[in-house]
Amino acid sequence: MFRGVLCILFLQLFHQIQPQTLRTCFLSPRPTSVCDPTERYRTITGSCNNIDNPTWGMPGSQLHRLVSSAYSDGIGEPRGGYNSRTLPNPRYLSQRNHPDNDNPDTRFTHMVMQFGQFLDHDITVTPKDETLDCCKDTTNDSKCFIIQIPPRDRFYSWVNHTVTCLNLVRSTPLCQTPQREQYNGITSYIDASTVYGSEVGHAAFIRKYEGGELMENDVTGQLPTKEQLNLRPDINRLRKERQIDFVSGDERTNEHPFLTSMHIVFLREHNRIARELRKHLPTYLQQDEFIYQESRRLVGAQMQNIVYGEFLPTILGAKYMKKYNLLAEDSSQYDPRENPSVIHAFTVAAFRFGHSMINSMFMLKSGKHDSTDPHTFFWRLREIFDGQTVGGSRLPLENMLEGLCSQMPQTVDPFFSTEITNHLFQKNKKQENFGQDLLAINVQRGRDHGIPGYNAYRKYCGLSPMTDWTNKPSELSEEYWLQLKDVYDKVDDIDLMVGGVAETNVKGGAVGPTFACIIGEQFKKLKYGDRFFYTHQPDSYHSKGLSAVSKSYVLERTLGDILCENSEIAEVQQWVTLQPDNQFNKMELCSSRAKMDLKAIAKEITDEAERKPRLVEEETSRLPRGSKRIGRKMHPESRLCFEDGCSNLV
Repeated sequence: MFRGVLCILFLQLFHQIQPQTLRTCFLSPRPTSVCDPTERYRTITGSCNNIDNPTWGMPGSQLHRLVSSAYSDGIGEPRGGYNSRTLPNPRYLSQRNHPDNDNPDTRFTHMVMQFGQFLDHDITVTPKDETLDCCKDTTNDSKCFIIQIPPRDRFYSWVNHTVTCLNLVRSTPLCQTPQREQYNGITSYIDASTVYGSEVGHAAFIRKYEGGELMENDVTGQLPTKEQLNLRPDINRLRKERQIDFVSGDERTNEHPFLTSMHIVFLREHNRIARELRKHLPTYLQQDEFIYQESRRLVGAQMQNIVYGEFLPTILGAKYMKKYNLLAEDSSQYDPRENPSVIHAFTVAAFRFGHSMINSMFMLKSGKHDSTDPHTFFWRLREIFDGQTVGGSRLPLENMLEGLCSQMPQTVDPFFSTEITNHLFQKNKKQENFGQDLLAINVQRGRDHGIPGYNAYRKYCGLSPMTDWTNKPSELSEEYWLQLKDVYDKVDDIDLMVGGVAETNVKGGAVGPTFACIIGEQFKKLKYGDRFFYTHQPDSYHSKGLSAVSKSYVLERTLGDILCENSEIAEVQQWVTLQPDNQFNKMELCSSRAKMDLKAIAKEITDEAERKPRLVEEETSRLPRGSKRIGRKMHPESRLCFEDGCSNLV
């Protein structure tokens, strides 16, 4: 009966959404009800996060521009033109200036790239028509913006000369805007939507509705499949879905199994917390919805703590963390004027820096073999796209996690693996030995969105502007500067993606100053514009940060802790985004790592459930300026001191 109710709900949602799919543009969401500022939990859709602007951060929210658009016609024609194009061919750029080159970054682990992708899927996706192949007699379709393959392409001309173009469908624009504007297809908040989803119907299908838990695969203990959830795969997509595809909160779960592994870990973390809370909550609070929401609240807070206490310091370094006030501290203040929308330049360029870090071969490592065993083996990326070799089966989770925490990534630089420039989403079962070009797509997507060139963002970020080819920026190498000069007519033509990714890394970080600036701006918006951010103090704007006990444990929580508690790995280093180091980043047995005291957290939750509502003024005066930590004594800035020394934080 309950499943029947869910089906009715799904059909209702389908009929609400279906008219959107018939359009060539998307209607922005509108408030449908009055917001309740006292609500303890964030909504699945992100609505009512900002009481005065309830649609901010919702799926369908317009992307934000740091710099005015640069459409060729000022309205919607891609930068550089649509038919008569004045900018260099993205595929030619990719092959000419961005070859494969093995240049590992010895500071970091592959987990930087992998967690970055998982995080990206939590905050942004740019919808487009997934059924349209613009390379098959539909080049006149207004949705199409194909990438022509040059006649003497060093890969396609030899491997498959019949391939003449790379498919690119323009991002679906919003309706009723003066110029073409794109939108975010999911919630922009760091709310673990990769685990829970961004719309009510989907969130319902992945819940177990028992004990607050999410659906797990009964056979493998990992992610459920579409078949197990009675979900029909969409076979109309160019990359067809299958019944054996895994299901999570995000539709991109199956892009490759190492991404899937992150979904498994956080699914298990939710269910682990739900089971523990149920043990310690009084009987009258052992309700499915209550436990689900409290577990979701804690998982989302942990996600935020990993982002601001572990991941961003790795990417930005101490200087930019301090500049944008991004440190994971005991307390912070919500700013209702801060719009948490996703920035155009962030989603189409800056946060794609991780594409340069991808290795061609992904390491799997086992700590269970004897000393005569080599301990490691590898999966070639082209062989595992879209779960082609592992669909529906049990993943070797521990081997994959240990590999991610051990293997060095590639340095963020102009070089990209051929696995993603020649073999992206290669269809092996069709015996195709070629795929898409991710870098070319990135460049073309930026032009599709009317993103201004690299020089415009240098100016915005306070870097010295480029005037002509005689004044090379200090952030770019001489060799690369000459390569840019060979393919672009003017310095203002240089695309943001190819300029930003080639900059020398900022001190202690993984990206150059232009990308660090854009990423810093974005995560500032996502922190201070989120009323439910875990460290926000109570105020007159009804911010809903965690209370003292829960926050104290979440602040000390690391990604390594979550990996340990949700897999059978024996040990990992303290900070899994960094290579192990005997002095600064020691290996720790999982059995010895501190854990959240869910009994104490359950008591705090119970006390809050029983307490009568108080005035904001009373609540604010009751809590100290900064909550007292009762978990592990580890300062939030200690992660930064590893690279740059604590003196840089003063």
